[in-house]
Amino acid sequence: MIEIVALDRAMAEFETDLSIILNVSNERSFVAATLRSLAEAISFAQFNGWTAELIVVLDNSPEQVRQIVQNVCAELAAEFPIQIIDVELGSLGPARNAGVAQARGGHITTADADDLVSFNLFSSMLETSAKTGDTSIIVPEYYFGFGQYKDHIYKMYPSRDLDLRAFFDKHPYVSRIMAPRELFATVHFADTSPGSGFAFGDWHFNANALAAGYRFEVALQTLVFYRLRPDSLMSDLRSDSAVMPFGPFFDPDTFLSICSRSDLEATPDGARHSDGRNVMRSQFRNDAVLSELIHAANAIDPQINGFGLENVRYFSNLTQGAPAGHVYEQICRAVAGKQFTDVWLTPFLSRGGAERFIADIIGSLGEIAGPRRVLVICNQDSGGAELWDAGLPEGSAVVDLVRMSAALGKSKRQLIDQFTLRLLQIAGGDVVLHLSGGHPTRSFLASYGKLIDAKRIVYYRFCDTFRSRDGFWESVGNDYANVAHFGHLFTDIISDHRAIIDEDAHRLGFKNARHHCVYAKAEAPSRETIPRAPLPLPTLIWAARLDMQKAPDLLLEIAAELERQNVKVRIEVHGKPVLGDFDVERLSGLGNLEYRGGFDDFSKFAENGADGYLYTSYFDGLPNTVIEAIETGLPIIAPRHAGIAELVDMGTGGFLVDPNLPRNELVAAYVENIKALLAQSREERESMTMKAAKLLSERHLNKHHVERVAQIFADDVQS
Repeated sequence: MIEIVALDRAMAEFETDLSIILNVSNERSFVAATLRSLAEAISFAQFNGWTAELIVVLDNSPEQVRQIVQNVCAELAAEFPIQIIDVELGSLGPARNAGVAQARGGHITTADADDLVSFNLFSSMLETSAKTGDTSIIVPEYYFGFGQYKDHIYKMYPSRDLDLRAFFDKHPYVSRIMAPRELFATVHFADTSPGSGFAFGDWHFNANALAAGYRFEVALQTLVFYRLRPDSLMSDLRSDSAVMPFGPFFDPDTFLSICSRSDLEATPDGARHSDGRNVMRSQFRNDAVLSELIHAANAIDPQINGFGLENVRYFSNLTQGAPAGHVYEQICRAVAGKQFTDVWLTPFLSRGGAERFIADIIGSLGEIAGPRRVLVICNQDSGGAELWDAGLPEGSAVVDLVRMSAALGKSKRQLIDQFTLRLLQIAGGDVVLHLSGGHPTRSFLASYGKLIDAKRIVYYRFCDTFRSRDGFWESVGNDYANVAHFGHLFTDIISDHRAIIDEDAHRLGFKNARHHCVYAKAEAPSRETIPRAPLPLPTLIWAARLDMQKAPDLLLEIAAELERQNVKVRIEVHGKPVLGDFDVERLSGLGNLEYRGGFDDFSKFAENGADGYLYTSYFDGLPNTVIEAIETGLPIIAPRHAGIAELVDMGTGGFLVDPNLPRNELVAAYVENIKALLAQSREERESMTMKAAKLLSERHLNKHHVERVAQIFADDVQS
């Protein structure tokens, strides 16, 4: 008879060999066929000496579906025990758990309300489990896609034949499993409903079962007839950014153990190979047992038939490979056994101003809140830029995802975002997450921003990127887009100057109280006159990255105009190309330019007798080199970008040029200011730079930096 039971029903253990958990939602047109298919498989198992029960879990099912289930179960109740459970969970995982809680069988298997099974499935699964032991999860040999269209025949091999690293980004198995009830007592199905932000609950369950030491075995010559329909729950969950929840499988030590186990349990000859599609096709079509099973299923649902099988896609869980899993193994080796206080997501670690700024924030946070251990995640190709260790504290780690993922091909960006999410989940929710701007960060936030769990999420906002179009400069908008689209995720936004805060407030229509200005940390400017070796010509220093932002092409035009006007000046160019944006050979065509390669100590320029710092850029915040020029007493010629203008003004630190002038006027303005600087006496230059040095001393020294960071991170300081 049918039992309608409540979820707190007391139950005896091991009253039957197998409990089948059938989850039903709104499969009105299909559930009757599913029930009859399961009944046929139960009857065959009973014929072979096994006992079984069916537990139907109705999760928010409409009345019509409930009535269909009641009617069909009433027909079948005389043949085997049936329980019907009514829940309102709205999620497949918790609904499966509800069924497991009522199960009385020594083994438990899952079922979905739109699929059918071969009549030998349960009997063969139980026989296979008896042969392979208590740590075996049994799966069918084949998934037969049918329904709206015939799609595939998917063959499964046991886990000893797989590279288990494949579980990282692919599910080598399926939702239809059978295992001893002990597994379901320790591993549970997760909530992967649309509102959870996660997907693939069955994959998650199987991966965590693998982590618990279970292995997968195959019940040979069995099938699940998998109904393909566009309105299924799984079709709603398929997207490039869908991921399963975090779990023990992703723990670094556990994953490395799985990798070792996979290598040890490999087939004796080490071969992991598929039979090939043509061989699989021939084996499947010529197997008399499979043909009989398909014929029997056809009697229940005529959409299942053996016609056209020569044209469907044949593949297996051996054809998937595990390149992403091998990358994750490298990642786990880099972070295993480490605990972090901070995670820093950055394109790459170079000696740029943004990287130094963030490193200084973390350094000041360490002074006020205790030692930091930083996980740095690099998510963009450095393009040959010279990398920097950033003076990271002991216990830190740098994971260069781009370098590790070099062989992943077209799905690289999507996988880099997944690796980033997993690293954040490994670090745990008690970290401070530091986010550099740019497109890679935007890609990650768009895919997984809502899944971030961190004590604080700090976004660093320096300036907007501009590009020239039809003679006009327009903002690309990536950094602003991060603020506009994802600002609600950030606990703090930190900028190195105030103007960008005002600009964002104007664009957004409100001032964000969580948008803070922290001026870049600087050394106290020297008050002593630096002895300078005499140079044969007045010398200016140009020092920056050789990329589009820093306008080396503009520098070439300025140098050419200086040469045309016969201005006696020498310009030393220091810097290296980043992301392949500039060919340094272009610097060799003018007599007043001398390319010196990269640099790591700005103070040497003043000591070597330079007369001033020439700076060009098309857009900027408050660059470190401008601050360093003031520290070392060099007068500055620079564009009047908002951040620079907060520290340098005409007669205070140097000369500013309107960056919005037409090109020829912009070049002329630079040349006139260079001539004005060279016309000054050394005393006049020193007097001018001392005014900027005073401002630097009033707001950029380490004590000011630590105080400001302490104000922003007050909660962390108190804790």
